[in-house]
Amino acid sequence: MSITLLDGGLGQELVTRAGKATGLWSVQSLLDAPERVRAVHDDFFDAGADVATTNSYSVLPDRLEPHGLTSRLPELMNLACRLACDARAENGDGLVAGGLGPLGFSYQPDKAPPQNRWLKSMPCAPDCRRLSSICIFWKPCPRLIRRKGP
Repeated sequence: MSITLLDGGLGQELVTRAGKATGLWSVQSLLDAPERVRAVHDDFFDAGADVATTNSYSVLPDRLEPHGLTSRLPELMNLACRLACDARAENGDGLVAGGLGPLGFSYQPDKAPPQNRWLKSMPCAPDCRRLSSICIFWKPCPRLIRRKGP
């Protein structure tokens, strides 16, 4: 199974259900209410979705660092992947796509940090300077996302 990276409406739905937005955006639900993330995945599958997107769009070093949460990046990424995979397993079918947001500001490329600054902040494998590389914090996900069975 190949991993497809895409963005979906998961973050907006999580903020709506939480009743407020915070500086951590959808990561706040991973911290405070992972069951909310799972419920949204379940509801999307129940509504006929074929793909669950991981709640990992904002699980990035530059988003976590201002909140003192950089050390929790692997844990949060793993949780986001596990919640989507568990929902898929209960649904009995479907795919899981990893959501990876941009470094810096979404929809505001002029506010993104210079490349040499964000590269220094990434806990990456040595070849991470290529845009096609996958960073260390994504390494647990392919094992989780891979569909079990024939």
